[in-house]
Amino acid sequence: MKIPIIALLFAFINSCTDQPDVSGSFSFIGVHGVLTPKLKNQELYLSRAVNLDQFDEYAPDTISTKLSGANVTIEYNDQTVIFTEISPGYYVDTAGVLQVIPGQTYTLEVHSAANERLTAVTTVPGVPELLLNSLIDTLRVNIDIDTLSCGTGCTMINTSINRLPLLFEWTRTQSAGSFFFQMRKDTANIFDHKYGNVTWTNFGILASRSYILDPAITLFESGEFYTDDYTWWGYPVNGDNVVEMDIEIQIKSFDKSLTDWVLKVGSNISGGYGFFGSMSYYKRPLYVIQTSKIVN
Repeated sequence: MKIPIIALLFAFINSCTDQPDVSGSFSFIGVHGVLTPKLKNQELYLSRAVNLDQFDEYAPDTISTKLSGANVTIEYNDQTVIFTEISPGYYVDTAGVLQVIPGQTYTLEVHSAANERLTAVTTVPGVPELLLNSLIDTLRVNIDIDTLSCGTGCTMINTSINRLPLLFEWTRTQSAGSFFFQMRKDTANIFDHKYGNVTWTNFGILASRSYILDPAITLFESGEFYTDDYTWWGYPVNGDNVVEMDIEIQIKSFDKSLTDWVLKVGSNISGGYGFFGSMSYYKRPLYVIQTSKIVN
């Protein structure tokens, strides 16, 4: 999971008592970062929030929201990893020595050039695994295209799947706070019987719309392909055709620290703001066969 740099003038979550008291401070520092096994070089973003009440005159051009010049380390398993500032506010384990290990606890420590200190702790959740009743190798999707019912230039699509509804359940691993479910692949092979084979990067056909607190999701229970729980894209429909997709079922497990931040429950940062979390990653091959035909 890649977290973008968040440029803030003031960051505060109402009613969260573990946030820093900045009433007498000009500014305070923050971190946004998630340790992920998908990255060879782990990364963190450091920023500075400014208390405008402490300024006699507001001059935005003089305020930097990216924290430079900090000493950043992560300790785990008797090792200390030093992060290097690559660009303002962007710190990376350039040596690539930090390994994201399920069940391992990591302690972040940040010292700013102004002698401010920020600390945080995260424990990587275990890797979730689909239960036996949820294991499928092939998903068949049949799409009927009705071009008459809704007039010229409109296509009505009726879709059926080989098994409705689809229940996916997986293990709730230690230290896991939430999950994210997808049917996708970083590089997918698409076998289009009508237009030829293609390779797509970052290709997906379904994803949960938000973080899932329980280790389960039910798809297509109502027959709808767009619900509050997930979004279905499928492969672009274009008349009679068969398209086969070599993708994956992917489940991301996020630690409780990141989950609490997302749900606005609180922050695990001591001496600043933001979040320092971790995740694990599960994937299983899935072969999707999508058959579409014009019915009238």
